[in-house]
Amino acid sequence: MVRKMQINRISLQIVFGAVAAGILSVFSSPAQAQTPVSVQAQSQEFFDNSGVLFTRDTVVQFQFVRSYGAYQSVFGVRNETTGQEFDLIGEVKPSDLTMPQYEQALNQPSDGLTDNPNDFQGTLGNAVPLPGTAQFTFKAGNKYSFYLKSQFRGANAGVVYSSDVNNPAGNRQAKFVGGFSALANGGVVIRWDDTNSQIPRVNQNDNDFDDFIVKAGGHEECLDQ
Repeated sequence: MVRKMQINRISLQIVFGAVAAGILSVFSSPAQAQTPVSVQAQSQEFFDNSGVLFTRDTVVQFQFVRSYGAYQSVFGVRNETTGQEFDLIGEVKPSDLTMPQYEQALNQPSDGLTDNPNDFQGTLGNAVPLPGTAQFTFKAGNKYSFYLKSQFRGANAGVVYSSDVNNPAGNRQAKFVGGFSALANGGVVIRWDDTNSQIPRVNQNDNDFDDFIVKAGGHEECLDQ
């Protein structure tokens, strides 16, 4: 048997208004009110392009930030040890645009600029329904990676992974802004490039890593009794 003990509480800076209160209430019940303990990253734990690994069962929270791109995507986590995949946060439409606006915009290829609001921007409460959050329990000793599954006009447009080794030719399709220690210090931003294999790009170049952006921050370990 295990019990959850809060060891850290992080304010997710990108959570909006009341949404923030709802998320953080998960870690503020009387049963969990304990003195915070600093998280010390151990050498065998990691949270980056080589994968994700914890030495104890650990719950991590995720928050959608924004997307820029014509694909409709789903962010999830893959247990590399078992092969299981779990969808966490997904878009219900490709962007904030109406469908007529979307179809018209497809005739204007992206300029490749990072976080360009004119590049099929998708926001929380529109392309991604509120609250745009999820949490996942990483099992101790299991190796994980994140994935981004995309569709274009209802057809599959491919899957990319945060672990370079899982992508063709070892390509990097996700950037981690922050590492393991950042989980306890402001959170880790994961920025994705979905390859845009179905849509022509300027000079066939699109590596802005803004096609889907999520933040991981706010976590607790599950400790043995």
